[in-house]
Amino acid sequence: MPCLTFPSRLSAALALALLAPTVAHAADEAEPADTQKSVPALSDPRIDLGFVVGDLETSKAFYEAVLGFKQTGGFTVEGPRAKAFGLTDGRPMTVQVMTAGSGPGATKLKLIEFPERKKEAYNRIDFHSESRITYRRSPGFMTEATKSSQNGDVTITSKRPIGFERAYAHTALGVGYFTYYVADLDETLARAAEFGAKPHAEGPVELSKKRSLAIISDPDGNLLELLGPVGE
Repeated sequence: MPCLTFPSRLSAALALALLAPTVAHAADEAEPADTQKSVPALSDPRIDLGFVVGDLETSKAFYEAVLGFKQTGGFTVEGPRAKAFGLTDGRPMTVQVMTAGSGPGATKLKLIEFPERKKEAYNRIDFHSESRITYRRSPGFMTEATKSSQNGDVTITSKRPIGFERAYAHTALGVGYFTYYVADLDETLARAAEFGAKPHAEGPVELSKKRSLAIISDPDGNLLELLGPVGE
């Protein structure tokens, strides 16, 4: 084996020194993807949902009887506090917490009612056709809605807040529907029928031998997608 002289050893050392930054750069580029910086994760992956309802007791009874939710808490938020949060323009809120399941991953619905605005104070609009809908909001609540279609424009203006029945997922921007996995779809629909809720369109529709799908509306017009087996 040849022996390197001192000059040769020095040259080899210099060559390695010059190559070191290149090797280090290549190592940086080859850094595994899982060590790359990422956006901080959620501290809790659960999402709680807040529904503004026209009548708290009616909605509470619906979610208890039809989907098996249980009331697990409740609270009020005074007007100044709600305004500070940015949730209202100063109106107080009454909230009942409904829970499905148990443990840290349980689904929670927060049913929200404004005491001075009961269901009778809401004008309801039912848009069950292809149409373009525009809204005009006063501070705090929507007070005007216009339905534009081939038959012309229909505008409803009110000093009272306006709610509307969501006919389809595409009826308005925002949340389109909520999905619930049920143990028996037929039984669930039977309980929903007691509240006047019937499957939309052709539901229930079979997806597979073990699962069918039906869409219903809750007492405030929110679309609920129900997935589960049908009875024999």
